[in-house]
Amino acid sequence: MDIFPYENDKEIVKDEHGNYVARGSKMYPILQGPVTAPAGYTVYYSTDAPSGTIEANAAANWVQAGAITDWSSVTMFKAVMNNSYQLVPGSTDVFTYRVKDT
Repeated sequence: MDIFPYENDKEIVKDEHGNYVARGSKMYPILQGPVTAPAGYTVYYSTDAPSGTIEANAAANWVQAGAITDWSSVTMFKAVMNNSYQLVPGSTDVFTYRVKDT
């Protein structure tokens, strides 16, 4: 899951003291189109306002690319590995996407 930075955002995972610390974002990217994912993954997008925890963000409304009519409204995306796909140990998969910085 990737949540695009926004003003006054915080980490979505607690630090070692149990706090959600400021993320310090200074760049606010706007998605310009769908994420390019390797075969074996399905990418989902949300236009919901990001929440303060990873659990809350996981519960957001998620749709596939065909349901997005305004890419600039996407606030986060997640890539889900398909059941039949296996990532070979030691290998990497690359996801790419274009953003415009505001």
